[in-house]
Amino acid sequence: MPQSPPPKRRKTLRACDSCRESRIRCEYQGQQECKHCKDYGIQCLRVAPAPVDKRKKIAREGLPEEEEESQGLEPTYLGPSSLTQLIHSSLISTPGEERGLDGLGSKYDCHWDSLGSGKGSGLLLGREDGREVQKRGQTSLQVLGRLADEVVSLEVLNSCKSALTKSKEPPGGWLDRYSGWDPNSSPPTSIPRIIRLLHCSLSSLSRLTPTSIRHALLSALHKHLRDGESERLVSQSTIASSQVLVLMGMNHDLHGYEESRAASAMWKRTGTAIRMATELAVHRKSTEKVIPIAQIHRRARLWGGCVITDKWTALRFGQVQNINLEDCDCPLPFQWPDHYHDEAHAEGPACFAPLYHLTKLSIILGQVLRITSSPQGLARTTDRAILQSLTDLDTWTKDLPTSWAVSERTRLPQAGDFFNLMYCAVEFTLLRPFLFPTRPIPAHITYRPSSLLLLNLIDRSETALDWLSTAEGDLYLDVWGITVYPLVTCILINLYAYNHPSPSPPATISNSQARALHYLKKGHHIVQLWVQAHAEGWPEDQTSWRRKVGDMVDVVMDSVGAHEAGGGRDRGDRSVDEFWEGIFQGRL
Repeated sequence: MPQSPPPKRRKTLRACDSCRESRIRCEYQGQQECKHCKDYGIQCLRVAPAPVDKRKKIAREGLPEEEEESQGLEPTYLGPSSLTQLIHSSLISTPGEERGLDGLGSKYDCHWDSLGSGKGSGLLLGREDGREVQKRGQTSLQVLGRLADEVVSLEVLNSCKSALTKSKEPPGGWLDRYSGWDPNSSPPTSIPRIIRLLHCSLSSLSRLTPTSIRHALLSALHKHLRDGESERLVSQSTIASSQVLVLMGMNHDLHGYEESRAASAMWKRTGTAIRMATELAVHRKSTEKVIPIAQIHRRARLWGGCVITDKWTALRFGQVQNINLEDCDCPLPFQWPDHYHDEAHAEGPACFAPLYHLTKLSIILGQVLRITSSPQGLARTTDRAILQSLTDLDTWTKDLPTSWAVSERTRLPQAGDFFNLMYCAVEFTLLRPFLFPTRPIPAHITYRPSSLLLLNLIDRSETALDWLSTAEGDLYLDVWGITVYPLVTCILINLYAYNHPSPSPPATISNSQARALHYLKKGHHIVQLWVQAHAEGWPEDQTSWRRKVGDMVDVVMDSVGAHEAGGGRDRGDRSVDEFWEGIFQGRL
């Protein structure tokens, strides 16, 4: 008969103090004290704390220290004017659209109504683990970096740079070849060498650029930024470095592939550019006793670029504005080349007129954001402030020139259409609390938009969408990121026109709705082409910014489709005629 195996020794749950100090096995044999203490006549106690184990520290000595694990959710913030909040505020009161908004929120981890200021005051947005994104980004840079060495040649760089400085250049030339007519116009410090690659990368964002060249240029730019160029740009405050950082604020794609990291990098770099400029007193009015007149013009132009970038970036992300213009007395950008002393002695075309007028519009936008897009909504706004903003917009429109010239040979015929697009975004931001209210309008606000003002805004949005469907409009959408927000606002303006058709003769309600539906479809088509043009050849997770905008516009169009299928939308038992009667009488 086989012998049974010996009983297994039971593992001691807690060694006694003596055995633990001597680092020997502590064995109990069904007694109150261990074998070692019993043999040596030692009192067997288990009260001392465990000694510090230094073996792990010794083993890890010399290894790079790892980051501690996340201690909770670190969401990003999108304010009241951000596109995500704008879409939610525009559709949340529409019956049957909760499912579409919930799907959008689940896909992009949007936490609606997560702030204490009430509905429509902003939201929190989850983000993925930064270490995973960084690892994936490094892999992409290694693969695409090899493409840069193979594809990008001297001819390609020269071709892209030439394309950017031709007639279709976006009117924001705070870095422009026409400023170099005077020896004192160049900055005191040399412009960073990355400026050439930056210009070429901007030009390559056009959908007409071959995909391989665009990827190679952007990969080379990202690699330079990650390899220390970004630190060199911010290591010393100079006019040239501030100019380069402002120029980088023109598009997400210049900062990285993954949307949330690219947007964060753009926000921080443009903020650094503004801090640099204020450190160099660019925001103050300088005299010729210290600084040459050409440099004064350049500094004013740089400050105009800072104001433009700050106000439109704050609008897009719903973030706070970095610049308080009450602390600044820098004049508006000079419209003529730097070698002219003042406007009275200037001759020829005003080559910097687009920058001048865009700076003025951006200042008005900053005022509008403060009175309509704060967490308090209209609670701290007055009728006088709203009317003053409308007056400023009218004055700005009347001051626009009828023709735009960059030089004797170069014209910007599309500048008028561009400014019409940007005007739509500013006026929509001012009227948004009345068009898509997320909270009751305070009793002290008696102003209501007139029917004529609304009809004029709808007409402007239609003109803007017609222009954005052209090749020139495509270029602006591809290259300059601030034009995407006005595109979506034009779509929402026509959504409002579709839901509230005007009965004014000669147009009937059905014709008014059909016209609004036509432009809704046109805007949707423009967004689809914009998303598809830049998704070609890219991994799915590297087009999230454009894909997210496309998904939001899809939700808008789904609401229109539900209306078409249901034969109309419930307006709270109120007829269209009653709605417009309320507009005419100033009750809405």
